[in-house]
Amino acid sequence: MKQRRLRGAPTREVPTTSPAEAACVASDGARARAVLRDDGRTALVIESPKGEALVEYDPANGRLVLRASQGLTVDAGDGPLTLRGRSVAVESDSEVDVRARRAVRLDAGEGDGEHGRVTVERGTVRAAAKAVAVDALRATLTFDEAAVAARVLRAAVRAVTVQAGAVETRADRVLTRAKDLYQEVEGTAQTRARALRMVAQGTLQALADRVLVRADDDVKVQGERVHLG
Repeated sequence: MKQRRLRGAPTREVPTTSPAEAACVASDGARARAVLRDDGRTALVIESPKGEALVEYDPANGRLVLRASQGLTVDAGDGPLTLRGRSVAVESDSEVDVRARRAVRLDAGEGDGEHGRVTVERGTVRAAAKAVAVDALRATLTFDEAAVAARVLRAAVRAVTVQAGAVETRADRVLTRAKDLYQEVEGTAQTRARALRMVAQGTLQALADRVLVRADDDVKVQGERVHLG
């Protein structure tokens, strides 16, 4: 049997259990060997000194499995590190951390007209896509300052509660439609306009302890009947 060598470590021949199994062993007990499986296929295995399978390669399907009980580090130095496959899955029983000194980018659908990207930079998170959908049972957003710029903004909610120290609205036109509208003001309610018109299909009522109507020019009351007193 030819002697096989592991780079960087002396080897010695080890008796094999079958002609299809050959092994070379490092001085610390780690070994690489070809193993004949029960299904008749041969796999290449690198084992730790404790007999744990660290690397397993199946030439029949080209599958490579890495195992490490105490941790696994992949260091590409100054070169790029690329993981490529039909699908890539990352699973963890506790947490998954992704860190970068400059930016972290997630891209999907590049070149098919449905490109979406999420970019995390220093102090900034950007999401760019044709559509962004967020579904949650509860959502909390906390900002020191927020700005929303949109050509059209639509909101469909069952109930809205707003608590604010001051609310200011600037618009070319404000249209409010409601089945019933109730407004309560503890202090003063004032409307300043070039012209003010109130239209009621039924009855227009003004209830107050005192009513004061003042005009710089004329005051006109018109109706089929006018009751005073």
